[in-house]
Amino acid sequence: MRERIKGKELRIFCVFTLLALWGAAFTLASPVEIFEGMKKIISTRDVLTTDYFAVAGYGTAFFNAGLMLLLAVVLVELVKIPYTGLTLVVIFINTGYGLWGKNPVNAIPCIAGVWMYAKLHKVPFARYIYTALFATCLAPFVTDMVYNLAFPVGINVVLGALM
Repeated sequence: MRERIKGKELRIFCVFTLLALWGAAFTLASPVEIFEGMKKIISTRDVLTTDYFAVAGYGTAFFNAGLMLLLAVVLVELVKIPYTGLTLVVIFINTGYGLWGKNPVNAIPCIAGVWMYAKLHKVPFARYIYTALFATCLAPFVTDMVYNLAFPVGINVVLGALM
């Protein structure tokens, strides 16, 4: 009879994947290129299919995917939920979309919105962690609003984050 994979192994798999992504990133680009590429990724008008390979290069795209993986794993660890199949789904959806359209800057407002909802309803954030991480699917919308609203950039940033 096969044993079920336990949370410890799934956590190790996430860490290994992060190291693999960042290993590829620093093999394909220098730290300076990655830093400059991240500035491009963060400042690019994201729509759902913004190809970060084309925007900033392979190294930076892999680095950004690693950042999205790290963000998801840190949240999972902070709220102390077990690693299950659903946990991996939400972590790796975030990681995959880190290659095209999602970055920490546009994802954090989505997570913060769910966190505020939990606080407002006096419910532990852990109860909504999956919702928060799935909500980051709207992250490209945040950036898109910053570039498409008719107000000055500062107001657009605030409105994009609030939306």
